[in-house]
Amino acid sequence: MPRNLPYPATEDNLEKIKQFLMDYYKSSTFNTCDHQPLPLMDGPPMRLMVDPEAEPVAHHTPVPVPIHWKEEVKAGLDQDVRLGVLEPVPVGEPVTWCHRMVVCAKKNGKPRRTVDFQPLNVHATRETHHTPSPFHQARSVPNGKRKTVFDAWNGYHSVPIPEEDRHLTTFITPWGRYRYKTAPQGYIASGDAYTRRYDEIVADIPNKTKCVDDVLLWADSIEESFFQAVQWLDICGCHGITLNPEKFIFGQDIVEFAGFEITSNTVRPCMKYLKAILDFPTPRNITDVRSWFGLVNQVSYAFSMADKMLPFRQLLKPGTPFFWDEHINKLFEESKAAIISEIEEGVRIFDKSKPTCLATDWSKTGIGFWLFQKHCSCKGSEPFCCNTGWRITLVGSRFTHPAESRYAPVEGEALAVVDALDKARYFVLDATILL
Repeated sequence: MPRNLPYPATEDNLEKIKQFLMDYYKSSTFNTCDHQPLPLMDGPPMRLMVDPEAEPVAHHTPVPVPIHWKEEVKAGLDQDVRLGVLEPVPVGEPVTWCHRMVVCAKKNGKPRRTVDFQPLNVHATRETHHTPSPFHQARSVPNGKRKTVFDAWNGYHSVPIPEEDRHLTTFITPWGRYRYKTAPQGYIASGDAYTRRYDEIVADIPNKTKCVDDVLLWADSIEESFFQAVQWLDICGCHGITLNPEKFIFGQDIVEFAGFEITSNTVRPCMKYLKAILDFPTPRNITDVRSWFGLVNQVSYAFSMADKMLPFRQLLKPGTPFFWDEHINKLFEESKAAIISEIEEGVRIFDKSKPTCLATDWSKTGIGFWLFQKHCSCKGSEPFCCNTGWRITLVGSRFTHPAESRYAPVEGEALAVVDALDKARYFVLDATILL
């Protein structure tokens, strides 16, 4: 373990320090060589808890692999055998469960190999382990910190499964039957087993947030970030967790984590979401409209959604035929521009010590709220004492239900307050300075 900084802790030396860490741990925690067995994570093997009374489902004919993908798919199987993730089913082993291998295209056109475990999952039991939502994890990072990000390599596959359970993971390919020696992706309990073991290994490390494979550490300085990263790399390496050097980010003010871009004082959707909204094609049917609402809902914490999406709400009502004309298309393009404009700025990171104001509104078509915090030095804590002193830290809205749209104004405003307190409870419950 390095005891001293290899270079002075300056901004100009960030990349040099990062490279030093990558080189130092190249043969251990950052070792992603695919010609040797993958290290196994500390902890008990993952038992596959499947109903013993379940009728096994076995497929005896493989799904054909497109001719142009065959060589690459077979090479992937061979690589996973070398890593100790898979093994060919031994000669003479009878069939119990046997799943299909399905190959589909990635975004870059390369083949993605998957195994359809749906029949097994119906009879399997989870080893339930809770992971906070990415939204709450991103919002937990304090203001003004240096941030370091790690991502596990072959994470699930570092959890072994006992030999007596391996037959449950058998799948058929054009090159014969294979089965997993480690936790397979697509099996209902793999995520729980992996995250619980990983969480227990790093439980005592402070100033972190972890979302399955992704980890973000925060510190006050480059020097602190260095020793924090050393501690993380050492603990992971000693407990069988391999990290991906290509996704290692060290000591930055701005990072992407769990779908969010986190700066010194704001959280906003990462660029892929902005681009997805901006490039969303004109809907051609109800399914496309639902997809549009689903995409926009992922960034609804940063803008008031109800008013921007109101023109398209009618299209989702049961029994309403799909209709799209030039007027609706103009509103659609305007809504994209308006949403991008609002969410690009992001929302401020919540600070428990600052005065907080929850503002609400109701109309016959929707309700909404804005959670503000005071960032100015004005005397007193009156909301909106100056133009830039109170910054948004959370936004929420929704359409009203038919009965709610007929509420009297006083009832509607009360509904908005109750809805806002519920949706913002993560930030406002037990807050000492809430207006």
